Amino acid sequence: MGTEILIKGRPIPKYEHEGEIYIEGRKGSEYEIRLTNDLYYNRKSYIVSVDGLCVIDGKPAGVDSPSFVLNGKESIIVKGWLKNNQVANKFEFSKVSKSYSNRVDKGKENVGVIGIMEFIEEPRTVINTVSRSLSNTYVEPYNMICSNIGTGYGNETDFKTHFIGEKTPDDIHIIYYDDRKGLEKRGVVLDPMKNRPNAFPNYYTDNKFCRTPVKK
Repeated sequence: MGTEILIKGRPIPKYEHEGEIYIEGRKGSEYEIRLTNDLYYNRKSYIVSVDGLCVIDGKPAGVDSPSFVLNGKESIIVKGWLKNNQVANKFEFSKVSKSYSNRVDKGKENVGVIGIMEFIEEPRTVINTVSRSLSNTYVEPYNMICSNIGTGYGNETDFKTHFIGEKTPDDIHIIYYDDRKGLEKRGVVLDPMKNRPNAFPNYYTDNKFCRTPVKK
């Protein structure tokens, strides 16, 4: 899917466990969400949810929440909680008690998850825009284990947007996050390369030439 979580401008690893996708968050680290429309001719719009709240209006996220709209093969980096059409407050991993959701009295129930609701729209010339969408799609809540961390309301950063259009959702993507201890508690393997089988065990070796025979 065309969604990446960035720290210092670089994508961080995703880990698959029991059909779900996880990332590791570290308290105090700021992050961004990069959305990429992988289609050539159709634009897509995306409702972005962090800890159950729409990042545009700070309200509980759903199909009626405002969304970002991208042209074909276009990307946008969502930098944080939108304060207005010019500024956002950065996403940062924090204690659950200091998460934005908890601080605005939306509770801790949905802390620890990033959601992307995806829409496919007709071609239109729009750049880094925001739209509203109407539909009836249900996302089952995830309450197996409470996250040890949340997403705080960080420092301000420039992030220009405006509103346009309406459309119906086509897909939903979910990324759960927690600190290392919380992920390990869920059984998430944080070093997925460690125990992978090697398809070419005789290729990735230090000695690629003929071995020198032992003198007899």
